[in-house]
Amino acid sequence: MSKSETTGSLRNKIAPIISYSLTDQVETRLLDLFKKEDLRSGDAVPKENELCEAMGVSRTVIREALTRLKTIGLIESKKNKGMILKEPDLLIGLDKLIQPKILSEETLQDMFEMRLVLEMGIAELIFARIQPKDIADLKAILKTEKNYPAVFEMDFEAKFHGRIYEIARNNTLMRFQSMLLPIFQYVHDKGMKLKQEELPKNYVTHALLVKAIESGNPEKYRDAMKRHLKVHFDRTIKIRKLITD
Repeated sequence: MSKSETTGSLRNKIAPIISYSLTDQVETRLLDLFKKEDLRSGDAVPKENELCEAMGVSRTVIREALTRLKTIGLIESKKNKGMILKEPDLLIGLDKLIQPKILSEETLQDMFEMRLVLEMGIAELIFARIQPKDIADLKAILKTEKNYPAVFEMDFEAKFHGRIYEIARNNTLMRFQSMLLPIFQYVHDKGMKLKQEELPKNYVTHALLVKAIESGNPEKYRDAMKRHLKVHFDRTIKIRKLITD
């Protein structure tokens, strides 16, 4: 075996050495420090000059690392207090990344499957926290529905499914659901309309979803939601294939 062949073989077996910049190292050590010191939201972060002396790097490097942590919302500057640790927004920036036109078919499919899992998975929360007014609100929303599913109304979809998430009383889930809306808007804008004869016999309408919630049976609701979303999932993948072919 030649030297080049040996080198090529080794490259497939040995991971390359990764060279971290000083800023990368400082950022990592700061995160480790927060853990070791058991810092909580509101606790003070060491001053720049203290960090420079402790780590033996320039103030420029320290500031770059701190700026990164500010960008992700982990620290903030407070007047007369300096830098403090804060609870980060776990979904920050995610809404800007969800751009259906540049996402691959596989990613769109993954995200729709994620929605399916979420809307089935919150069943326990729904039935543990639901109140009579929630059912009344869903029924009131149903009265605004027109020509569904032959016509996909984005505003209605957002209102109906958003209200279901509200029943779960989980703010993070509610925000994440709203971030997925561009994907469904993408389907709507492409004008892909369902024909009544194309719907499967076991298709579940929004009205039947409300009945499943009224049944008080989480398992029945999960099955209904799965059958409700499948037709929309299939439509999204069909559109993506038409565009990429």
